Amino acid sequence: MKKAFYFLCFSLTFLMFCTTAQAGEGFYQTIAPQKSKQTEVKGIRLKTQAEVGSVLRMEIAANGSFVVEGIEFVEQKEVLGEVHNYYKVLQKDIFIGGDITSLYCNYWELESVDTSQAPSLKEFNCHDNQSVSLDFSHNTQLKKLVCSLCDLETLDLSQNTQLEYLDCSENKLTSLNLDNHKKLQILSFQRNKISTFNLSDLTALREFYSDYNLLTSIDCSKNLQLQVLKCNANKLTALDLTNNKELKELQCDQNEIKNFSLNSTSLIEFYISNCKTESLSIIAPNLDLFVCYGNLLTSLDLSKCPLLNALSCHTNKLKTLDLSTSPNLEYIWCNNNQLETLDFSANPRVFSVTCYGNSLQDKEMDKLIETLPTRIKDDMATLILIDTQDESEKNQCTVASVNKAKEKSWSVYDYDGGKTPYPGIPYEGKDTANEIIQKDAISIYPNPTTDYLFLRNNTDNPTEAKLFAEDGRLLLSVRVVSLIEKIDLRSFKVGTYILRVGDQSRVILKR
Repeated sequence: MKKAFYFLCFSLTFLMFCTTAQAGEGFYQTIAPQKSKQTEVKGIRLKTQAEVGSVLRMEIAANGSFVVEGIEFVEQKEVLGEVHNYYKVLQKDIFIGGDITSLYCNYWELESVDTSQAPSLKEFNCHDNQSVSLDFSHNTQLKKLVCSLCDLETLDLSQNTQLEYLDCSENKLTSLNLDNHKKLQILSFQRNKISTFNLSDLTALREFYSDYNLLTSIDCSKNLQLQVLKCNANKLTALDLTNNKELKELQCDQNEIKNFSLNSTSLIEFYISNCKTESLSIIAPNLDLFVCYGNLLTSLDLSKCPLLNALSCHTNKLKTLDLSTSPNLEYIWCNNNQLETLDFSANPRVFSVTCYGNSLQDKEMDKLIETLPTRIKDDMATLILIDTQDESEKNQCTVASVNKAKEKSWSVYDYDGGKTPYPGIPYEGKDTANEIIQKDAISIYPNPTTDYLFLRNNTDNPTEAKLFAEDGRLLLSVRVVSLIEKIDLRSFKVGTYILRVGDQSRVILKR
């Protein structure tokens, strides 16, 4: 009986031991060391090639506080009324920790950017940095991005449909997809290599800058809010803006638009120069500035642009130019055409006329000057009517006509082949139709002046110019050796001075 009892106790003990051993084995497996899962800290990581010790501008904004590693704050400066923050580079690897919402790091010579742990990022500026790859796929709240001049070859913004402002100019992009970016208002990809671009989804677009690309067409028919369109230096042959009723500024210079028709009640500024354009039809009742130089125009109808203030139509093939419907005209450049007549009787506000390089002769030149409005000296009215350095110049103006212009307070100039700073050198006219009067030894311009006075030596001999006060005191003496000598009058008081060159004296007005 005892043997049976001992056997039973032994069996129970053995079973309990085995059970405890198995349980123990399972327990140690459960608490064995495991690799802990790391949680990334919010922030932006940068790597720079800037020299350690460099002090550069950086602007940081965050929800709550932020910390920086690899850089340290140095100072704040006020620049043009705006506060700028500056940081010193301590090492190449930089971390900006926190819930970052905005970062300005232009000119930091960045070679890498990691914004994957900045989910609240709304604005990022990294203009002019190294060749860097940018990935904003984790920044779905991004509203403003400036990444111009970063040597980018690709840019994927498919996850950034909240963008309102994008500037990726001056890169190496050959394509850019912004489908579904319905909130984008300002877009600039100037100076890339983009040949096609879809604007149809950008229904909120107000400003579009695509200069210096390879675009052969632009369809703006869905961009009803467009106000500014600049597409200079592409390969456009046509441009339809029928649906763009809000357009205020249009620039399409340096394309190949042979014929152009425009009807816009909102347009204020229009540029279509160097486009090989042969015909223009314009209805723009609010147009203020019209630039169409360097084309093949033989006629120009301005009758539908009654508010025109400035016109640049030089270097075309115009034989006539009717300005009778432009009463607000103040500035006109119509040089280098084939004009035989110009009439300013309907332009009482005009005070700047550049018309050299035409065929305005004898009575027609007299008529031009006769129709010029009388100005006052403070207007500094300028008439550049001849280029004596151009052998093909056909304009002619007598001394008597120049004097009539002067009586109306117009200063008359010779373009002088562009050798002299604007507006050229003073012109005195011809005493006959074929003989230019002898030039003074020294030409003086501009007079009146506000800052500098230029002396042009018309002889091969050095000479001396002396500036006197009205009471006869010698204030300045200048030896005129070079072709053009500049006298700095900025420190002189407003008033009247006498300039004596050799045996000639001139009254100089300083304003």
